[in-house]
Formats: sequence, structure tokens, C-alpha cells
Amino acid sequence: MSTVIAIIGGTGLDDPTIVTNRKELEDIEETPWGEPSTIFKGEVNGETVFILSRHGRLHNKSPSQVNYCANLWALKRLGVTHIVATTACGSLKEEYSPGDLVVLSDYIDMTKGYRVNTHVGTAVENGGPKGIIHLPSKPAYDEDLREILIESLKESGVDHKTRGTAVCIEGPRFSSYAESCIFRDVYKAEIVNMTACPETSIAREMGMHYASIAMVTDYDCWKENEEVNVANVTKQMLINAKSVGKVVPIIIRKIKEQDWRKSRESLLAAVKTAIMEC
Repeated sequence: MSTVIAIIGGTGLDDPTIVTNRKELEDIEETPWGEPSTIFKGEVNGETVFILSRHGRLHNKSPSQVNYCANLWALKRLGVTHIVATTACGSLKEEYSPGDLVVLSDYIDMTKGYRVNTHVGTAVENGGPKGIIHLPSKPAYDEDLREILIESLKESGVDHKTRGTAVCIEGPRFSSYAESCIFRDVYKAEIVNMTACPETSIAREMGMHYASIAMVTDYDCWKENEEVNVANVTKQMLINAKSVGKVVPIIIRKIKEQDWRKSRESLLAAVKTAIMEC
């Protein structure tokens, strides 16, 4: 059973010393949900990986405009079995500092219905799968893959947190002060971001192991004397990119070294039993 790895986000992976033989795939077939975002193929330490730029090569897709179903379907067609996602986020807790990398452990979906949140039964007329899927969301992320991310971050020496619940908002605007306080004090979440949902659950629906590293760029707006703006976020992202680039080769190596047979059988069985045919 072959293991094929994709990285979603791509932050820090435009460094030719990390990803070699990088080439954009220009013949990606349109999916039942339309065109996916830009996908590259390259090598990390001699291992083939696919890199999907979630927001497009020119970063011209807002979080709500990202075609999550198309992106994940395209990766599945390429044979991808494991996805490591990277995503920028704001911190809701003092101890989750800008520059930290967070291995997400759960999410709260606060998107407002502008996104297609399942791939089953949503594009049947275009060749998508029929039926309804009732897939459990506990655990929210693949635990075996999460453990590899944690081990890799420890080995890399990069500052990180091993757990974190993300509130996923619609965007593209940042949170209001009142919203930020609710997310922190009522929901007890650690971070806020705009792309955790529905990407996380759709990847699982499609039978792919999925885990995510959130990159803390700011303190959202709940903290006094902290301003959230594009300039500050972009500046911190460039710093975070170096940390991601440092840990990715370790992650790829550890994924390839692991025996995934039992884990894949369990995941595929869960998906199969969750679908109700109509």
C-alpha cells in the first residue's frame, strides 16, 4: 500500500533547497466541483510530494472562495493518501505566541454556509458521489499523523504547541473585538483561523489522513496594544515560513517510515460505513 503525501498551504516551500524539481501541474482534470487551486509536484529528500496552494498561485482566492472539494478531489486523483496542511492563525491565548506552530487537535466551525461542506451528494449531476455521509468528527484530525507532526516539531527544535482548538470563521475580515473575546472566553478556543473548515472533514470523507499545523501570526484583537493588520501578519508569516521549511523534511521522512496499513484500513472502513446511499 503506497503512501503519497501532499502539503496544503505551501508556506515556506518555495525554497528550492527544501523542495527540489518543483513543477506546476498544468494538466489537472476539472473535478465535479470545478477547477482546483494550483498544484505543484516536487521532491523533498528524494521523496515525491504534491503541494497545493490553497489560495491560488497568485493568492487571489479568499477563504470562502477556495474550492475545498475540488482541491481535495484533485489530490485524491493523484493518489494522495496523507495530507499535511499549513494555515495561518490568530492566537486567543497569551501562551500561544506569534511564531509558535500549533498541531491542531479540534475545531469549531463558525462559517456561515457559503462553503460546500461535504463532497458526498453535492455534485452528483457532474459525476460526484451519491448519497449522504454521516462521518464522526471525533477525533477531528488523524491521530497517527498528528503524532508524527508533534515528534517532528520536537526533533526540529521549533517552538510549538501539541494541541489547539481552532475557531474557523468565514472571513475574509478579521474578528471584531466582541467576537474575539467570545471565542477566547466562552468557546475556550486557543486560535482562530479561516480555512480549517470544511477542508479537515472533507479530506477525511475522501479517505485521506489529514493533520494540520497552524502558524500563529498575531494575537487576534482581544489583547490590548496589539493591532491585527495585513502588514503585521505578512511580516510574521515570513518568519513562520522558515520554521515550516525546517520541519517539513522531517515530517516527510517519518510519514514514509511508518507502516500505515492498519490505520488506512480503519479510516477507509469508517468512511464506507458512514455513507448512506440514496
